[in-house]
Amino acid sequence: MSFIKICFKDREIVCLKEIITLERDQIDEIRSWASDYELSRLKQKKYGLTLSYLTDTQKTVVLSTKNSIMAGKTGQEMKDEKTVKISEHFVERLSQRIGSDKKAIIIQLIEKVRDTSIVNKAQFKGYPHLSYTVTKNGDPDEYTFAIAFMRLSSGKHRIQIITVHLKNDEPEETEWRVSEYNDEYAKTLAKLEKFVRENDFKDEKQ
Repeated sequence: MSFIKICFKDREIVCLKEIITLERDQIDEIRSWASDYELSRLKQKKYGLTLSYLTDTQKTVVLSTKNSIMAGKTGQEMKDEKTVKISEHFVERLSQRIGSDKKAIIIQLIEKVRDTSIVNKAQFKGYPHLSYTVTKNGDPDEYTFAIAFMRLSSGKHRIQIITVHLKNDEPEETEWRVSEYNDEYAKTLAKLEKFVRENDFKDEKQ
């Protein structure tokens, strides 16, 4: 694990509490970004800043930590135990593909995260943790998830699903914000957000 103090351009300080042990080059890279950004500006960016690399050992730690939280559990069990949380961004992405049974789709996607087996990259966005992009080897649908590990007061971790992408998604740089969708989309999103709140999928800050 890593506990690293990060000082931003506006002198704001974030203590990065990570499940992986960061190497010196990775710490220097993150601190270099922070020196160029005010904390609020970095958090306002659409996407985080991608670390130049992850070692095989770090990728193994990410997967083993995820598996220790999710392995052997159904999506319903993880929902009931509140070991997985869903961010607003995830709800935004999910609402584009939503079917009639919203709860079943959400639970199915939680289980897809459980079954992921590859870590592609890590990103920093000014929060006390990194986010990780994970996929499943051989997944015909090529779901790609961004997840983070939220450290609880008990010392345990909860998984937050930040977003999901499919192989036919447009490139990230062309992705629209919710305010750019039409009124019908906005109404659909509002209904889904209400459903998530009512079913214990309350959002937390990344």
